[in-house]
Amino acid sequence: APALGMKSEPVTRAGRPAIRFSRGAAAIEVALDGRRLLLGGGPGRLEALLAGAGPAYAPPTEAARAALGPGANGAVLDFGQLVKSFRTLPPEAYGSGPDAFVMRSLAERVVDPAARLAAGALRLELSEAAAVLELVVDARPVPEAGP
Repeated sequence: APALGMKSEPVTRAGRPAIRFSRGAAAIEVALDGRRLLLGGGPGRLEALLAGAGPAYAPPTEAARAALGPGANGAVLDFGQLVKSFRTLPPEAYGSGPDAFVMRSLAERVVDPAARLAAGALRLELSEAAAVLELVVDARPVPEAGP
């Protein structure tokens, strides 16, 4: 963390050990829950994940459901949630002055194409003889053009 200009510190969330990584006002907290690695970015997010609070997450694609299913070793990047969260960032998240305009423009160049994707699912299967890593990126259906 220090090599990236970040501060790291041990914390306790929902009675469990966790690590808080921060850089300025931005922070993310990381904890293990059994075999799950939980990441929370915002006040109360990690506690909610540890408590199982809130509505259950419904993976958007079949590959994402398989990666998060019982007994699976996997991870999912839900592009719909990522784009939604990105678009709700306040203007000051990009800085100030002319640099803010440039940063927002660069970020939009990443987010616009990501909005065309549904999910990225990574699944790992282990056996005595091999490890199989499967990556599936599902695109959103393309709307049909009208007459």
